[in-house]
Amino acid sequence: MMAGLRANPHSRWLVLGIIALLALALLLLQWPPSPLPFPTRFGDLEAQEILRGSEARSIVDEMHGKGVTPKENVIVRYEGARGRAVLYLSAYDAPTIARREMERMAGLIERGHPVFVHFRRLSIRDVPMCLCLGMGQAHYFFSFSRGVYWLAVDPAIAQETIVRFVEALQKS
Repeated sequence: MMAGLRANPHSRWLVLGIIALLALALLLLQWPPSPLPFPTRFGDLEAQEILRGSEARSIVDEMHGKGVTPKENVIVRYEGARGRAVLYLSAYDAPTIARREMERMAGLIERGHPVFVHFRRLSIRDVPMCLCLGMGQAHYFFSFSRGVYWLAVDPAIAQETIVRFVEALQKS
């Protein structure tokens, strides 16, 4: 009677395989995601300064007057012969979270904001985004992959700059 309960020798390998797959899955879940892409050069603009980590995070939080950013943030200051731009990039755990955060910001600005005016939604190179004006700049913001990108640009070069930025981002 006990002989019928003996395990199949192949089942031992199956159990070991399942354990190995579970261990690999747990390891991959803890692996940090790759950094979000951003161009260091596009059009005639070139990155002059790149801030990362806690320094970038504290600047963005200070701009909002409260802690609003995820752990991974980047600020890039661009300059060119015709103007300047600044990229504020925040990385979230998943694209759905980035989209939700971008839409939350859009809703706040769209309802009326003391700093930003002339809000509108548009699409550039098939990337849905928002545009508003404020502080002497054009501000474009959108989600891409798992990041929220906010590009503040001198108005004279804004339209050309956002097109070149999105093209460079899509190539990366």
